Amino acid sequence: MKKHLKFGAFALLFICTILLVACSSQEITPTPTQIPETTPTESKTEETPMTNDEITTPTPTPTPTPTAIPSTEDLELRDLRVVISSDIHCTDLQEWYSTSYKVRMQHWTDTIKKEHKENPIDLLIINGDISLDYWVHGGSVINKGKGTSSFFVDEYLSQLPGEIEIFILPGNHEQYSDEDWLKITGNHRSGYTVIGGRLFIFLDNFRGNLDPKNHHDGVYLNTDVKYIEDLMAENPDLDVYLVAHYFDTSAESAEFKKLVRENDRIKGLFAGHTHKSGVIELGEEWGNKTIAQTGNFAYFKDSASESFWGFRELILTEKDGYSRYIISESEAVVDGVKTKFKRTIKNQVCYYGTAPELPKAEDPFEKYNMLYSMIVESSITGDEGMKKTNRVQLIFDDDVKTKWCVRPTSSDGSVTVMWSMTEKVRIDAYSISTANDWLDRNPEAWCLYGRNSEEDEWIVIDNVTNGNLPKALFTYSDIFTIDNPVEYKHYKLTVTDNFNNRDLYQFSELVLLQNKTD
Repeated sequence: MKKHLKFGAFALLFICTILLVACSSQEITPTPTQIPETTPTESKTEETPMTNDEITTPTPTPTPTPTAIPSTEDLELRDLRVVISSDIHCTDLQEWYSTSYKVRMQHWTDTIKKEHKENPIDLLIINGDISLDYWVHGGSVINKGKGTSSFFVDEYLSQLPGEIEIFILPGNHEQYSDEDWLKITGNHRSGYTVIGGRLFIFLDNFRGNLDPKNHHDGVYLNTDVKYIEDLMAENPDLDVYLVAHYFDTSAESAEFKKLVRENDRIKGLFAGHTHKSGVIELGEEWGNKTIAQTGNFAYFKDSASESFWGFRELILTEKDGYSRYIISESEAVVDGVKTKFKRTIKNQVCYYGTAPELPKAEDPFEKYNMLYSMIVESSITGDEGMKKTNRVQLIFDDDVKTKWCVRPTSSDGSVTVMWSMTEKVRIDAYSISTANDWLDRNPEAWCLYGRNSEEDEWIVIDNVTNGNLPKALFTYSDIFTIDNPVEYKHYKLTVTDNFNNRDLYQFSELVLLQNKTD
């Protein structure tokens, strides 16, 4: 079982006494609860699902006074790397991006292991919604009689290196009593740790109406200010980081706003729940503090490229403190297209000192000049598009959101676009970008021609029989370089085949390039 953090939130009196005497943290092995081996499409289980009458509705558990364990705390100020991952949703009730939950969970596990190997993780905070056990539509507990939270802990967390400290917060989909959550995860629903001379406080803002009879998505309760104040009083010299599955700033108490606003020791807040990965600027009433959103490893209902599978890292040194979101290297089917995501760092926020510059996105055209300004717009002619919004001129408007979509009318099934330049120009390379849908309409074979007067014969500049354009929307192809380029004033491109649909051709941009060195 993993090495879990100390659980100061709901400790009973006799446990506190034992901890203080022993002066060491206690490992707790959760009672395993295996889920049936089913595929995401199967609904049959080995157990009879519980009825609503069998599910009790206990009153919310009050938040206890924190228990200090000073002799076991890591008070020495040192460099830390903290990873915060939320909304993982280990569940066989849903499948996102055409990826089974077991494949997705193993990918999460392998990614965390790889991150730790390359840059050790001191603390891993799982910021809620490790499952879909409780849900407005029933969730695993009501639909199948048991949840998948234990399965995630036993099957996947158990694979992580034992030296990583771990704390698992409940989200709105984990409406377990504190006793049950302790059995599943090895820590209470709320808690804290002191590590590397900093205080991390884990807040349970979904502690209301636990184990409900009725289907819902969790009951948000305002942040427990006294809990934070007591912990900060017990650790008076430490910077503080607050972590909760969600902070509802529109509903939070005036006391919590004041605490955050007036206390410089509180450096930052972290929250999941929305599946977003950005940084929320809270403004003056919150002391200009921020909430760094911790993303997801499940789905994002808007643009997947903006908040795909990943987690937030927090880097703390004596001089600098900052966090940023890391999209993991992944492959999944997005909008019907098999898409590869590179490891990408984005949405950075600095708490003190200076944060490093984010890596610049690769620019495939960096060493080229684009020749848009040298194209005579009135000269662009070609096969007529399907409608006005699909006209041929749109492939030269420097906008991948517009396209030329055309049905071939020639006897050989080809389509052609012609244009002129303001003067004789040498084209060294070019790129073609895909459009907004139907990737089987991508050009696959074409021929690029040039000439200097209308009386001249067309000269072949480049002939491509296997274009292999990206299987992704709004995406530029690899750069096609031209061997022995020559200056021409007039050009044409004839597309003779596409990926899998000779009925229609489309692409959004034809980018003409010239080396910058000249």
